[in-house]
Amino acid sequence: MEKGKFEAMLELNKHKNWSSLYGKGEIKMLREILDEDEELLCLVQGQFKPEMQQGHGRMGISAATSKRIIFLDKGVWGSTETAEMQYDKVTSVTHSTGMMFGGIRINGFGNSGFQIESVPKDQTNEFADIVRQMNDQSKQKDVDTDSSRHEETMAMMRLQLDELREIKDFLAKPCGCGK
Repeated sequence: MEKGKFEAMLELNKHKNWSSLYGKGEIKMLREILDEDEELLCLVQGQFKPEMQQGHGRMGISAATSKRIIFLDKGVWGSTETAEMQYDKVTSVTHSTGMMFGGIRINGFGNSGFQIESVPKDQTNEFADIVRQMNDQSKQKDVDTDSSRHEETMAMMRLQLDELREIKDFLAKPCGCGK
């Protein structure tokens, strides 16, 4: 993704009370991971972990983009962890808030999903809403695609029926063999 566009997207998320200890390495990783045509919609900072994992998550950032949800952690000693989930794999999104922090749970098919905990309270609702909106859009694209496929199938069936009628009419004509 071109640097100017990425920086502009980051500027939109600047108001979000970022910790000075976390996020800088992840931001650099995110810039490298995003596709050219992918837009950054929302960033949150917190601990993320796969749904079934026990214990504490990894401190990092979670990004809602125009294509997917990305979870990134760049450890102090060079370790990195990345995970992502496509919007069409999301089955539900919930969020909760306490006095200062909140959590977001993104469930997927089967036992897939992620929890993002220790998210600043004012960011949980916005992130969850964006994920829900993008999930709804991905489902609408699936419906539109299915509808389009159905129309194509019906058109092909009509053509085949017309061809069968022509064959039937041809076979029904007298052959003129003298009977």
